[in-house]
Amino acid sequence: MNQIQKAMTAGRCRRFAYPAALLGLVDGLGRALRPQDGFYPESAFVADSYSGLLEASRGPLLGSLADVTGALTGLLPGDIGASWWLPVLLSVALIAMGRTAASKKDSSRARRRLAAFRMAAVGSVLMVAVLLSTGLLALGSGVLIPLDGLLG
Repeated sequence: MNQIQKAMTAGRCRRFAYPAALLGLVDGLGRALRPQDGFYPESAFVADSYSGLLEASRGPLLGSLADVTGALTGLLPGDIGASWWLPVLLSVALIAMGRTAASKKDSSRARRRLAAFRMAAVGSVLMVAVLLSTGLLALGSGVLIPLDGLLG
């Protein structure tokens, strides 16, 4: 009975899982669009924003967080931690877990909903680590590169 009561509120994980999934999609877009030799914007507004983003990502606080989380994602086999599809895959998993946790179809699936809630919480923490591994540079690039294409 206690699991059913907990499962009734498991859908609240969408409050943090869906925003983390959206940020992961934007981060994946930034990783995919950012050229290897660097991004040189044409628009003055985007250039100023991007230079501020570069300074912030190399700053003392965000830079040290990026080093720590970059080392954690560097433990993944191959070059998975730097690939564009890792945040996208985590985003898809977070959306699926949020939908499963919020499903009201059958109350006998309380364990499944609780497991989905817990996996969404762990997935959101992993998403934060992946986002911080680049110092939020890929996330900002996911917004600024398409904006430069529109304004440029």
